[in-house]
Amino acid sequence: MSQPVDRFATNPAQQYYAAIPGEAPSMFSAGDLPIITGSGVDPSVLRWVAWPLRTTAAFTESRSTVAQLIELSLDGDPETFYEHVSEVGTAAMSAYWDRVSTWVSTPEGQTALTAEDYARFYDDNGPE
Repeated sequence: MSQPVDRFATNPAQQYYAAIPGEAPSMFSAGDLPIITGSGVDPSVLRWVAWPLRTTAAFTESRSTVAQLIELSLDGDPETFYEHVSEVGTAAMSAYWDRVSTWVSTPEGQTALTAEDYARFYDDNGPE
């Protein structure tokens, strides 16, 4: 399932899980970009922030930090991105990947996992 993911992807899960039918959850509750940002920069500016840093950029109150994250995204080494992720950015990104995990695990045509799905996926007795 793993596919290369563009560092500026607006929905990295959609690219990573391209083989799974349907639309992946968006990074923010309102869509691929937030409605507003903590710093007041236009949310469309966040397209220039690499996806691992995007939630940090969205929630920071500093326009300067957003500018630094853009520069890091354009020229920086992706291996160092995680050194620049804030605590709130980590929490938001974790919530996104939790939604993605549920989407990936939910059978096509269902909107949520059923009790039977949970039992099958997390059975203490091992696989059937």
